[in-house]
Amino acid sequence: MNPNSFEIGPLQELHGLNNMLTVYEDKIVLSNSETENDCFHKTSGGGAAVQISNITSLQYQKAGLTKGFIQFNWPDSQESENTIEFDQSQNEIAEKVYSHMIRVFRKKGKRYADPPFITR
Repeated sequence: MNPNSFEIGPLQELHGLNNMLTVYEDKIVLSNSETENDCFHKTSGGGAAVQISNITSLQYQKAGLTKGFIQFNWPDSQESENTIEFDQSQNEIAEKVYSHMIRVFRKKGKRYADPPFITR
């Protein structure tokens, strides 16, 4: 970390059915809300972190009659550890999380328009 920079607090927190996704300006942290164990790369904050710019695919499904979800992949990731499921009460926050990630991709010049990179 650059000693001349500081991290701004979370922009959004999406409380899933079994875990929580915390979104920062340029990274996401996924933590298991049941056990508070890390799902993947450990961080000092008790969660798992990945830079949004390292994400290679993103899927989003709004909750309705079935659970909604956001699933993201990056090199060497496993599907079982990078999905957050949520119910209808979290749809608005999930949409904000998804939109923020798309904005970061655009800023970084990522090509994201064609599936399977991003699906909705």
